[in-house]
Amino acid sequence: MWNRLRGWRTASRVPLSVYLSGAFILVIGLVFVVGWAGHGSLGGR
Repeated sequence: MWNRLRGWRTASRVPLSVYLSGAFILVIGLVFVVGWAGHGSLGGR
C-alpha cells in the first residue's frame, strides 16, 4: 500500500524541464512585447 502511495506522489511530480521551458517562453514573450511597444512609440517621433 505504501509503495502505491509513494509511486502516486512521484508520478504526479512535474519535471524541472517543464518549468524551465515555461519560464523561457514567458521571458521571450515579455522581450517581444516590450520591444514591440518600444518600437511603436519611437515611430511616432
